[in-house]
Amino acid sequence: GRFNKSPYQLIVEKKLEIITEKLEGSTDEILFSIALDVGFVDNNALYKFVKRHTGKTPTELRKGRVKRESEKGE
Repeated sequence: GRFNKSPYQLIVEKKLEIITEKLEGSTDEILFSIALDVGFVDNNALYKFVKRHTGKTPTELRKGRVKRESEKGE
């Protein structure tokens, strides 16, 4: 469970959770704004973090949300 994880792993998970919520919550919020909110110096640092830990780009995460919503509407 949760207690088998290092503090670093817990921080990574929490940051990813926040980033994903922000990406999915607004198609208008720019990556730079999200990056600063989560503690990154710029959107390039955010991009690398998301890509390293999810295998997807921030844009792909955002598109995944849009795709899921359009599938719900069918």
